[in-house]
Amino acid sequence: MATIHNSDLSKELQQGAKIQINRDVIPNQLAEKVVPVMEVNPKLLRRIDIHKAGTLTNGTSATIYTTPADKDFFLVALQLSIIKDGNSTSTSTAINGTVNGVSAKIISIAGITITASAGSTSLTLPIPMKIDRNSNITLTHTTNVANIRGDGIIFGYTVED
Repeated sequence: MATIHNSDLSKELQQGAKIQINRDVIPNQLAEKVVPVMEVNPKLLRRIDIHKAGTLTNGTSATIYTTPADKDFFLVALQLSIIKDGNSTSTSTAINGTVNGVSAKIISIAGITITASAGSTSLTLPIPMKIDRNSNITLTHTTNVANIRGDGIIFGYTVED
C-alpha cells in the first residue's frame, strides 16, 4: 500500500469527510484498488481557464461571455466597476447570469442619481456557481443614459461531460 505524505490532502480529507480525529483515524494509506467516492481536493483538480472582460458605455446591456452549449461553466470570481458623471441617472450597474433557468443579478453597484460617482467591487465565490449552458453573462445598466461606463470581469472554468 502507498502512504499519503501530502498534509494538505490529509487535512482536506479530514474536513471534507468530517472525520472526528478524537474518535477516528484519518486514512494515511491508499489501498491496492482505489475507488473514487468523493472529490477531496477540488483546488487541485480545477483551474480557471475562462477570463473574460466586458465594457458597457451608454447602453443598457452587453454580453461578457456566452457559456458553452456542450460543457458546464462554473463562475469562480468577478469584478465590477462603474464611473459616471452628474448627468447620468443610472441607479444600478450589474453582472447577471442564468442559474437553473432563472436570470439572476450576481453582483451590482448602485449609483446616486445626478451625482458624479465611481466605484468598484469584487466577489470571490467560496463554492463555484454553475451558470446554465448556452446562456449569456451580461453587464447591465438600469437606464440608458449618456456619460456612464461599466466594466465587468469574470473568472471561471468549464467541465467536460
